[in-house]
Amino acid sequence: MVSESLKLDIRDVSTENINDLVNLCVPQSGTPHAETLKEGSLKKKVWIEKTLKTFGPCAKIAYVNEEPTGFVEFYPIQMFPVLRHMLGDHRVILITCVFVGGERTKGLQRQFQGRGIGSKLLQALIEDLRHRRIPYFGDEKTEKIAIGSWCSHTGFPEALPRFRRFFLKNGFVEDPDFPDPTGKGGILIHRLT
Repeated sequence: MVSESLKLDIRDVSTENINDLVNLCVPQSGTPHAETLKEGSLKKKVWIEKTLKTFGPCAKIAYVNEEPTGFVEFYPIQMFPVLRHMLGDHRVILITCVFVGGERTKGLQRQFQGRGIGSKLLQALIEDLRHRRIPYFGDEKTEKIAIGSWCSHTGFPEALPRFRRFFLKNGFVEDPDFPDPTGKGGILIHRLT
């Protein structure tokens, strides 16, 4: 749990703090692939700026004592062509990433893990989407939030059980009827309506 000596603040990504999200997502230094990652971070920034204009906030960033320490990133599932074809007009938000750790450039990747910050980010997202009307959905509210545990199959299979426990603990349930573009199963959803 976040101790009382640490001040936790969760903010939506905006044009003012977009670099905090990008720097947490794509490390800027300390790697042999710095130039490639720099290009990736520029593309990420362009993607977020475009999404802010068409969808609005697409991430929540956790700050501990004003230091960016983690985020949850999310988009309308229809922004992904394969998923749009599978889901049609359903008003679903897809979580694409949850990360907690600290500023990667300072080597603090694990400093804030296991303190409840990820759960606080997820609960802030759920509460926000429970009330927010989404222009992308014709000013309707979101029906479901989805996360595919298949994203843990992409190089970190040992993280899958911990990943599933985290989302199940935060009110997500398995939905075998939810379309799975990978065929690997493991879609977890949180119903908002």
